[in-house]
Amino acid sequence: MVLVRDIQGRKQAESRLESLAYYDPLTDLPNRTNSNSLLEQALRTTHRQEQPLACLVLGLDRFKAINGSIGYETGDAVLREVAQRLKQCLRENDLVGRIGSDEFLVALPGADATEAAQLCARLQESLREPLPLSPHTIHLTSSTGIALFPVDGTDREVLMRKAATAMYQAKRMGGDRLHFFTASLEQQVVLQVRLAKALYGALDREEMRLLYQPQVDARTGEVLGAEALLRWNHHALGNVSPQEFIPIAENTGLILPIGQWVLHEAIQQLKRWQNTGLAIRTMAVNLSAVQFRQRNLADLVLGYLEETGLTGSRLELELTESVLIGDPEAAIAAMDRFSSAGIQLSIDDFGTGYSSLSYLKRLRVNKLKIDASFVRGLGSSQQDTSIVQAIINLAKDLQMETIAEGVEEESQLEALRQMGCDQIQGYYFAKPMPAEAFEAFARSQLPPSQGPGPESC
Repeated sequence: MVLVRDIQGRKQAESRLESLAYYDPLTDLPNRTNSNSLLEQALRTTHRQEQPLACLVLGLDRFKAINGSIGYETGDAVLREVAQRLKQCLRENDLVGRIGSDEFLVALPGADATEAAQLCARLQESLREPLPLSPHTIHLTSSTGIALFPVDGTDREVLMRKAATAMYQAKRMGGDRLHFFTASLEQQVVLQVRLAKALYGALDREEMRLLYQPQVDARTGEVLGAEALLRWNHHALGNVSPQEFIPIAENTGLILPIGQWVLHEAIQQLKRWQNTGLAIRTMAVNLSAVQFRQRNLADLVLGYLEETGLTGSRLELELTESVLIGDPEAAIAAMDRFSSAGIQLSIDDFGTGYSSLSYLKRLRVNKLKIDASFVRGLGSSQQDTSIVQAIINLAKDLQMETIAEGVEEESQLEALRQMGCDQIQGYYFAKPMPAEAFEAFARSQLPPSQGPGPESC
């Protein structure tokens, strides 16, 4: 009897070890090793039968924010529910496995591009359904990349790499979407890898610089403030667009030292202008969501202000609505600390992101920045005109200022004036320029009665 129990126990242990070797213990899906093997088998079969196959890599959007703000136990429960929903949407001969923290492999034997897109849409729609995990209700979206056999590749490694590349592109485009792999996308990824390598050491090589764009009174044209804008001129790549290198800096963590340099340099420049008697009210600096989550960010900013002797009211931090995603309460608490120090806060690109009015009423925000995409439609799009007017009215009701960016035509300026917009920024007045050119421009816009005397801090 003891021998029987011994044999049964050993078999159970062996079975358990085998399961751990091939299956993810959290979701009970094939793990990465097993998924690789199963996909290779499926490819051999489809190749022999001369059939197509779609390889999908699906990643959950902003899953790290769920783990960070709600906890890993809830995150684990989310992953288990996601696995069940994926299995329910798939056919009997389809493959689904967990290949990363929040990434899943789906293989669809016999599926062409149209069928793959249709099934992907069903998967993403299923994941959008709220997850009631007491005491939280989780709202998920996902991004999916698709690579096709044999068009995009004939072996597992190539197909998975290309599907993952397409998935990351879907995330960069805002998430909650699918993206097919293309040759141009691969070229783009190669460039991004090259940019990422070049970005390391850019500060030490003094390749970064700041330009300043005037922010002017919509009624008088007087320069009230400046927005500091980061530019990168690489010795071999030339001028690299911020739209290209800022996301890379965020993904690699380089945005933290770069962002600190921008804050310090912009505040120092405001002090230098003050010492020459230039009456610039505020310096606006953009903060990415990654920077904003720094625990010591407030201490850094206040330290830079103390170093120059400037008061908090001279600095304006521009935040996108995405800072609220993941942990809105922590974001509100951080903004309260800045506001308590007198630092001005503005919501950049208002209306294009999170746009939760329930949070907006709780934020101690001083200004809403109207996105250029709405400004461009003034005079030609009744919808854009209505949106701009609504933002201005909302700001006034909440006792906030408004500033419109991307103003390039006199007709846009006039429309914004009539709507009651407070400040204007755009090429109609001036492009971003070096500090010396900005100072000359600002002095040229001063009212004749205003002297160049020193300004208090």
